[in-house]
Parts: sequence; structure tokens; C-alpha cells
Amino acid sequence: MYAQTKIQLLEQLRDGGYTEADLVLVLRAYAVAAELVSCRFQGNNNSFIAHLVGVASIAAAHGAGAEIVAVALLHSAYRNGDFGEGPLEWLCDVAAFLLGRWSHTQRRFLYNKLLSWYRGWRPFTRLRLVSPAKRRRLQRQFGARIEATVYRFTALRWWPETLPALVAGSGALDSVDRAVVFLYLANELERTHDGGLLYHAHSEQKLAFVRDCGDSVVKLAEEISGPRLATELRQAYAWIMTASVPQELRLSPRWEAWSYLRPPLSARWRMGARLRKVLMHCVPGTPLA
Repeated sequence: MYAQTKIQLLEQLRDGGYTEADLVLVLRAYAVAAELVSCRFQGNNNSFIAHLVGVASIAAAHGAGAEIVAVALLHSAYRNGDFGEGPLEWLCDVAAFLLGRWSHTQRRFLYNKLLSWYRGWRPFTRLRLVSPAKRRRLQRQFGARIEATVYRFTALRWWPETLPALVAGSGALDSVDRAVVFLYLANELERTHDGGLLYHAHSEQKLAFVRDCGDSVVKLAEEISGPRLATELRQAYAWIMTASVPQELRLSPRWEAWSYLRPPLSARWRMGARLRKVLMHCVPGTPLA
């Protein structure tokens, strides 16, 4: 089993021969990640920081250096991190939820239109803008190289229609893009190796991805990382496609998406957060979060 806590990850790295400077870098990345996703949970009700630690643990187990392990902890910063930007954050949340009512084709059409209208703001990740202020913050804390890798992770299109091109062009990827694809593969393994995916309310969506694209993902793992990661992914995919979890053990699809915020009871809701909560209660279906 891979690490799910900070202590487990640090002990794994110490046993793996990482230097003290490496451990300090990883610990700093953990502290920032924990702050950005402090109230975020996965759709199976596990804390989001446990998922980030799991991805970092898989990356380290497969020979990644300290910088890539740090990126693994920060890989979802731009997608799911709360940088405290206020109205822009909640407006994007509400817009993303409403667009969850749209079909995949309609969302992709809007995505491409937005990119063509304003090329300076890339990428639009589920309509969460990666603002210059966010990028500057990570650059100050970790340097340009780590931040650029986090940004490239956010920009990569990990979609069924793009995977064949990724597999075909894997040999031509530069070092940063290879690291990004490697982290996507680690992310896939973290979601599936322990069956956590099956406890999501909307696990059928991910199972459909595994059914349609699993072979491409495994082939990509062979090209990027080697046979060990490919074998682990193949085994994880084979297992979750045959396993099942009673519906009663999953979270209600009325409430949860792939990840969600659960603030403490003492928190005071901002207008946008309250609006989003009302929408999640009143509009049936899967929010895009």
C-alpha cells in the first residue's frame, strides 16, 4: 500500500535514500497543498490531501526525484486549491456547476471558444482561471521550474479523444511533459489501486473511462515509466472492472462530485458558496467540480 499521510510519505522517502534537503522541499509542498485543499474531500469521502499524498507516494516508489514528488503534492493546486481570491473563485464554481448540465460536446465547444477569444489566459480548467497571481505565489514559494510543471499538469488534456495522440507522441515529449504524463499515470493508479473509486457516487463515469481507454493508459505507462507501473495499472483496472460496492456505501449523487468542499460548521458562508450549496440541493445531477 502507498502512503496516505505525511508521516508515511516522509518515512518512505527516508527509507528510499532521499536527502534532508529533499525531505524539506517535500514537507514545504505538503504544507502548501494542505492549506489549499484544507476543506476539500474526494467523492468517496476521503480527504483530498490523502489523495495528493498517495500520488506523491506512487511517484516516489517509481523513482521520481524530490521535485517531482513535490509537484505530485501540488498537482491539483490550480484545479482544486482555494487561493482566497474571493468573488472570482465562487463565480467560477457556480459557472462550472451550471455547465455540468451541458453535454460533453457543448462544454468542449465553449472551452475552445474561450481559448480562441482570450489566448492569454491558459488553461481554462473547468472554467477555473489560472490567474497570474496564483502562478506568482507558487513561483515565489517553489521556483519557476516546479510551478511550470504544475501549470503544465493543469494544461494537459487527459481526455479519451486525446489519449491516442499522447501514446503516439510519447517518444517526442520533452522532460517536463514526460513528468506531467507520469504524474497523470500515478494519479490514475492512486484512484484505482485500493478500490476507492468504487465508493464514488459517480464511479460509473470513471469505469467507462477505464473500459474505453484503459489499454491506452497502460501502453502509455509502458512508454513513460516502464513495465512496473504499467503492470500495476493493468491489475488495478482489471480489479475495479470486476469488483462492486453496494449503492448504500456510496455517497449520494445528489450531494457529491469527484471532489467537494466541506467547511467546518462554524464557517460563515459567502454569497457565492451559499448559492452553490442551494443549487446542489435543488438541481439534480452531477456538478462539475
